[in-house]
Amino acid sequence: MKLKHLTVRASGDGTAMSPGEFVSLDAVESWTGRRIPSNGSDDRDMSGAPCRPGDVLFGKLRPYLAKVYLVEEDCVCASEFIAMRPTPLVDGRFLRYALATESSVGLATAMSYGTKMPRVDPGAFLEMSIRTPDASTQVATADYLDSETTRIDTLIDRKQRFIDLLLEKRTALITHVVTKGLDPTVEMKDPEVEWLGDIPEHWEVVRLKYLGEAIMGLTYQPSNVTSDDRGTLVLRASNVQASRISLEDCVYVDCRIPDRLRTRDGDLLICARSGSRALIGKCARIEVSESRVTFGAFMTVFRSSYSRYLFYVLNSTIFDYQSALFTTSTINQLTLADLRSMMVPLPPIDEQLGIALFLDHALADMDALTDKTRRSIDLLREYRTALISAAVTGQIDIPGVESAEDVA
Repeated sequence: MKLKHLTVRASGDGTAMSPGEFVSLDAVESWTGRRIPSNGSDDRDMSGAPCRPGDVLFGKLRPYLAKVYLVEEDCVCASEFIAMRPTPLVDGRFLRYALATESSVGLATAMSYGTKMPRVDPGAFLEMSIRTPDASTQVATADYLDSETTRIDTLIDRKQRFIDLLLEKRTALITHVVTKGLDPTVEMKDPEVEWLGDIPEHWEVVRLKYLGEAIMGLTYQPSNVTSDDRGTLVLRASNVQASRISLEDCVYVDCRIPDRLRTRDGDLLICARSGSRALIGKCARIEVSESRVTFGAFMTVFRSSYSRYLFYVLNSTIFDYQSALFTTSTINQLTLADLRSMMVPLPPIDEQLGIALFLDHALADMDALTDKTRRSIDLLREYRTALISAAVTGQIDIPGVESAEDVA
């Protein structure tokens, strides 16, 4: 049946409500439909629809994000949702699952318009059909999926917490080694830098501007973007994942690039500007295979002969602490001047290399375990999506639902 026959549109001007009664697009997790706790910064969208428990919201902006939410309490939703109120023909929980399948999301994406911020027209969306079994089957299917997805989500949350603990341990180890060194018997001194603490007596504290060159990235026009076989790879924030270069989301440009803006082996690539505060300072070290490409205007390269050691300094709490001094809730930017003024503990060159080698080996197993856990999370998410699709289309047996063979 078509959605327009299964639901009615929840509409009307929203009224001023308490902060906990507004659902923004960002407050809904992709695919799972779980509510993400608000930080209280969401602007109220009073053109949105008032909703009540049981209503189903589908994010019409960038529908490929699969933002499908089952309303749990009276609220006003953002106008970027299509707000649907189920009729007696369809169970709201079943509808939520049916709209969170790859086929439904793919169809909504196919009918969307616009390139940079595609959106789907509500009228066209409501022409979409979903497979609709009888009421008891819908309820049984929703009950089954509630139970199974909760189990899967709980397992994913545990694995993600395990990753978070590994990353905390990783950062703590890096910070300890780049501030205290590898010799526990060495004499320490107070460098008179309050946030740094004691460092080995023979170390210095130096500003980054004396250790290398900070370079702002390439500015290019949309017309410069081209295919990979004709252009030069532009490294952006999305290409820095887990302190390494990732080439899964790439942009290429065809334009003149100064030699200075081409990456070199050992360069430190840093995210300097972003809409997200959490991304500022993300850092990766360029290897030979990633050299001679370029980097975007929101990125900075720090070019230094001390890069093996400084890479770990930039992945420690030393860097996090100082970068937080230059960014605010409204300005997410690490300027070249900010970067140059940062202070770092600096051991002699032989100790720098020893620290880098120690951390290379000490973190290898930890990073491998983190990667393995991330892959298992990806597989669980894939299984979750496939399970929902199979359940709402009748491809698997649901407890409490008679199969065609049983009826026969």
